[in-house]
Amino acid sequence: MVESSNTGTPGIEAQPPSDGAKETVNFAAQIEHSIAACLVPGANPVHELGELDRLYHEAGATAVPFVEATARRLFADQHAFDNLNFQSSLLSGGSQFFGTVLRKMGELVEQDPQLAKGAALPVKIRLVEHFRRGGNENEMGKYAGQVEATLQTRVDAEDPLALAQLAKVRYEQSMYAFGQKDYEGSMARGEESASLSERGGDIYGVFAARGITAGLSRYTWVAERGDHPDNERLLNEGREMLIADLAQAQLELRRLEAGTPAHQNFTRTEMNNAAHLMHIAALQGDLEAARNAMKVLEQNPVFQSAFDPAYPGDYEHAQEWIRPYPAIIKKLEALAGQNG
Repeated sequence: MVESSNTGTPGIEAQPPSDGAKETVNFAAQIEHSIAACLVPGANPVHELGELDRLYHEAGATAVPFVEATARRLFADQHAFDNLNFQSSLLSGGSQFFGTVLRKMGELVEQDPQLAKGAALPVKIRLVEHFRRGGNENEMGKYAGQVEATLQTRVDAEDPLALAQLAKVRYEQSMYAFGQKDYEGSMARGEESASLSERGGDIYGVFAARGITAGLSRYTWVAERGDHPDNERLLNEGREMLIADLAQAQLELRRLEAGTPAHQNFTRTEMNNAAHLMHIAALQGDLEAARNAMKVLEQNPVFQSAFDPAYPGDYEHAQEWIRPYPAIIKKLEALAGQNG
């Protein structure tokens, strides 16, 4: 196994010079910047990953050796691996370089027993997510099946880690169903994920899954199907669950040290639940509820950063994501003015 070190990405010094030497050096340096940024507590280095993608395209064929070198390095640094995965999800379409590295990691665990021994399962779980984001149902299903088969005995024995890992797979399957507009299927898979997370003692996993079951799939289904006698019940149930989870997440945030992975997770829960509550308030015409949720968003550091033109990442993508929320307030205020 190649260990990370202070000498840079393994294999860099061995690369022969080429016509693209300058691009190669810049690309190698950017790999270092990106990984180093992911190791800083509380950092939001999505801009580093965006720059890495740009240089990856410029480097062309000279980037190929760096893919495996970076893959082997990430086996030795789980925190950087997890953070790169999250930062990739913040880029529109995901990071192409990280996606390539992740697929290489999948190849390596099949080829190298030493790597597979400790890393095969986490890599395959990330590949379920990667192929879900890319809409590749066959590859997503292949890796999901492998993960489930590996975990089954430990899940049956109520092993907390195994329960949380299978919950992650169910979460990705729920999100895939959402992308296919199968909202009932998405909610069913999300409920499985929440149940597994609860059995495993993973509070954040429960909140993430309920973001789908109580929020995203529920209100999208209501909005797309139009008038239906069950809509109000669905929205009210979802709102109650989201409010309760938001309050619990805020308690966790006060308890946890800022910048830790757990604190970052609950910061995302706070942001996501407030956003979901905004959409429910829009459907219910509830201006007060929308304003309350907007206050939470405005104080959330991840949401705040997207309003800054110096947003550290894909600013246009960030603007597209945050645009609906001020618009919801304006729409509900206009309706209140008409009715008042």
